[in-house]
Amino acid sequence: DESSSKKDLFNTLDEFIRVDHAGESGAVVIGEGQSLIRPSDSTIRDILNQEHGHLFTFDFQMWEKRTRPSLLLPIWYPLGYALGVFTSALGRSSAMVAHEAIEHVIVDHYSDQLRDLYQHPFKDSPELVHLSEVFSRFRDDEQHHHDLAIENHSRDSPFYSILYYGISAACHSA
Repeated sequence: DESSSKKDLFNTLDEFIRVDHAGESGAVVIGEGQSLIRPSDSTIRDILNQEHGHLFTFDFQMWEKRTRPSLLLPIWYPLGYALGVFTSALGRSSAMVAHEAIEHVIVDHYSDQLRDLYQHPFKDSPELVHLSEVFSRFRDDEQHHHDLAIENHSRDSPFYSILYYGISAACHSA
């Protein structure tokens, strides 16, 4: 039935946009928390600037598609900010652990969404083609952030294991 197929397309777009908007909102507040402690760190600043661009894209998508934001955003903001401040206060390498852990989960998340879009019955619709292009570009950006974190000595943090696995578990549960 065509009306149920269109509803399925709408629900897919709505869910993906809401979830990704929440994720990019979290990335921005984490970066802002890290910037409070390390305002002159160019790597943190560059990652944050790119995350602001991702969030702007999903802000627009939410407005355009009239998608409601995640009900958990009021919780994400203070928790994300605190995570950014905390990891930066532990040291630069610990701040990088946060990026390595988060970006690993996010790269997998965008890859899963791309796989779902490629298998969707309306995969050739303009909306899904556009979203696939956005997800692909953002996945590549997040992979770059992950790699930057490793290049910037995330694995030298004395708290590497506890931070990496704790942050990864928190991301998976979100």
